[in-house]
Amino acid sequence: MINLFKLGIILSDTSRSRAYLQTLVNKKIVPKIIVIMVNSNQSLIGKPKRMIQTPFIELKYNNDQWSFNPNESIETTLNKSNLEYVKLKVDNINDPKVISFLTNLEIDNLIYSGAGGIILKKELFSLGINFIHSHGGFLPKYQGSTCNYFSIIEENIISASVILMNEKIDDGPIIHVIKLSPNFDKTKIDHYYDPLIRAIALVKAFEINPNFNELKRKKSYQNSMYFVIHPVLKHIAILK
Repeated sequence: MINLFKLGIILSDTSRSRAYLQTLVNKKIVPKIIVIMVNSNQSLIGKPKRMIQTPFIELKYNNDQWSFNPNESIETTLNKSNLEYVKLKVDNINDPKVISFLTNLEIDNLIYSGAGGIILKKELFSLGINFIHSHGGFLPKYQGSTCNYFSIIEENIISASVILMNEKIDDGPIIHVIKLSPNFDKTKIDHYYDPLIRAIALVKAFEINPNFNELKRKKSYQNSMYFVIHPVLKHIAILK
């Protein structure tokens, strides 16, 4: 079972991080170590532009109601919950300051939610820490970027897969997968529903597979790498 005293999370202030943190706190899955990455100007890396005044995003999954406030910053969530955290002045998780900081921690698992497009360097994997990632897409079938738009077009599903990261993209051991029909406003996938679905998968991974045993990959699935979807295809997915 996951020992919360040996669990950490490292975040940039993105929509995804906001969904993760609010959902984890609501479910009382609170990492012992919480790290926020800020750049040299003390600006939060990956901080989203101010959202349109959208109320709580809500989604029903397995008869449970899930929600998060996309306008609430990660520091606001932490301060409201009286949780301690550390700020590191770094551009991304591969910065030597991060590696040095993690080296001195007694943690086994670290949830990673940095800015998009960052590939973890091998030095991080040599620390003996499991880096936990919630991928927006159904693995192993949909690897890469903006996968849920492709899965909507092909199968009319939206999904999230929790994995232990390795040096390849979306290739690590699969811990938990959820999928559902996209019965919501699909114009709000990127900054609203995709983050929330990833957060739900993360919580369910802790609840259902607390030992983080690897799920068997179905041989019938042929892995495909997807890249940022073309605007025309994205529009088709939204209209479907």
